[in-house]
Amino acid sequence: MTNWWDVNRSGGDLPKRFLPDERDLLCGQRVMYRVLARQAALQSALSDPISFWTARCATGANVVFTFDTLQVGTVNDTGEEYFMNIPDPARIADLEIQGYIYTVDVRADTQASNLRQSGLTDSSHVYSAYTLGQGTFRWNSLVNINSFSTLVLNNSQTLTVGAAINEVDTDWTRTVIRSTTPWCVGQVVLRARSLEAWGSLNEHFTINGGNTEAPCTITGRAVGTPIR
Repeated sequence: MTNWWDVNRSGGDLPKRFLPDERDLLCGQRVMYRVLARQAALQSALSDPISFWTARCATGANVVFTFDTLQVGTVNDTGEEYFMNIPDPARIADLEIQGYIYTVDVRADTQASNLRQSGLTDSSHVYSAYTLGQGTFRWNSLVNINSFSTLVLNNSQTLTVGAAINEVDTDWTRTVIRSTTPWCVGQVVLRARSLEAWGSLNEHFTINGGNTEAPCTITGRAVGTPIR
């Protein structure tokens, strides 16, 4: 394959020119290049060849998934036993949730991080769940770990990132959970690609979910680093 790079001289010393980076070249290859000069119809002879090796081919990749935000839409928490008898608009606008975020890689290794058990911390809320209302929340405040490092070892591998979060309803005392309903549940599977592509991965992911009590959207990003 032959590539040409043109350098224009606008007076004075010939400007320096850096060859393009190696993203368009095959890994683990010896590349040779030669230089010539042109002026109008004149052209110099080619220089002696100079060679270099492109980066070693990747033998794998580390992909780090980072969960960024949890977006919660309008909340209508109608399942609480207490509020079936004593409606309280302020409390109906809160959700009590439990669950975790996770990734799965080639080792069938599932990494997960559970929701913290706090949120709004007044005495009327159950403490084995996280309580929140409508809004956008950062995952680094909802869980202890919001980033996971996963491993890719072959071109046919996929990676999975997901969430399994349930909405819980309490009894009359507001301290005992009487039912659990899937709420923000879903996953995204990143398609198979070359190890080089995994190593240069930089993309966002979105998980949409929710139920009749509130919609939800999870956002995050995946960034790859090659193993050579």
